[in-house]
This record gives sequence, structure tokens and C-alpha cells, in this order.
Amino acid sequence: MKRGVIISYSVLGVLVIILSAALAHVGTQLDKARLSQDDLQTEIDDLEQEVDALNEQRDTLASERDKLKADLEARIKALEAEKAKQEQAQAPSTATPAPATP
Repeated sequence: MKRGVIISYSVLGVLVIILSAALAHVGTQLDKARLSQDDLQTEIDDLEQEVDALNEQRDTLASERDKLKADLEARIKALEAEKAKQEQAQAPSTATPAPATP
């Protein structure tokens, strides 16, 4: 074989080795990116579940707050009614009798 042909095959062999190493590096980076994407998707799913749970808890607490607020308003009205009733009961007994005119 001629010397030029041997050098050409040697150069092509080196290029093949360089390209295969570059392809392996790119493949490794692609696998890392896919794994990272999978991890991020799992984290997103977990966060969505947590947000849903917190929304449910917020709704539950809001309805409980509304119930407690209504109960408190009812108790305030009952106390005000009782206070008014007591004031009415005390009003006639504290009134001074008018002097009788002969």
C-alpha cells in the first residue's frame, strides 16, 4: 500500500474515534437531561398535589370560619336580647312612683 493511503486510513481512524467519543459525550448529556426532566416533572406533580391539598384545607377552614362567625353573631344577638330584656325588667322597678295628689 502506498504511504498516502495508510496515512488517510489512520486519519479516518482517528476521526472515527473522536466522533465516537463526542457521540458518547452527547448521549451522556442527553441522558442526564432526561433524568433531570423526569425529576422536575415528579417535583411538579408533588407540588400540584400539595397545592390541591392546601386549597382543600383553605376551603375547609373558610367554611368553618363562616360557621363560627354565624354562631358568634347569633350568640351576640341572643346576649343583646337578654340584656334588653333585663333592662326592661329593671326599668319599672327603678322608676320612682309619682306622688299622689289629693
